[in-house]
Amino acid sequence: IWYQFKRRGIEIPFPMSDKLLNDFMEVVYSQRRMAPEKELVDRNLAALKQSDFCVKVLADAEGNMLVSDDELHTVAGDLRRVQYMRGETLFTQGEPGASAYVLVKGRLSGRVEFHSEVAPHTFTLEAGALFGEMSLMTGLPRTATIQAVDESELIEIPDAAFGRILGLRPDIPAKLAELMAQRVAQSAAMYEKLKSMPPSGVNASLRRETI
Repeated sequence: IWYQFKRRGIEIPFPMSDKLLNDFMEVVYSQRRMAPEKELVDRNLAALKQSDFCVKVLADAEGNMLVSDDELHTVAGDLRRVQYMRGETLFTQGEPGASAYVLVKGRLSGRVEFHSEVAPHTFTLEAGALFGEMSLMTGLPRTATIQAVDESELIEIPDAAFGRILGLRPDIPAKLAELMAQRVAQSAAMYEKLKSMPPSGVNASLRRETI
């Protein structure tokens, strides 16, 4: 309950007088109007720069950044830090997805269900991994179930912020589409077996041109 409340910004209430409550709520409403703290924005930016997303999409072949820190700062304030306890499910295969994630700390396990006669495919995600972007880019539902192996901290990238990152340079969407098309090509057989999606729809949605 604490982890779910924390992710939704819900504080557990406690008894207080009317005067104290009014003073407290005035502070809360004032803080909600304030921009994200610089320290948190800097932490989000640092984690983003160390992630697969930055290394494989926002940097060139030599590892030089294609965008400046100032450009990324315009988006870093829209990213959210979220925590999950050990054993919690982040999302389930077949659900719609409106966010991508970068794993900052901890470890996640993934499971892809096939038809009943085929054993599930399992994998592990370590710190720095980018995941969940496939649903944002293609409109397809989540292709795997993701759970926290350890207590984990992540950066959630909402769809609007993800779009703004892709819009920082005209060549970034093409690089991401190329990366995703390569992933799909390497595991085409797996996607065709996913029971939550018709194979014809998967083939059409995962072509590089469609992405």
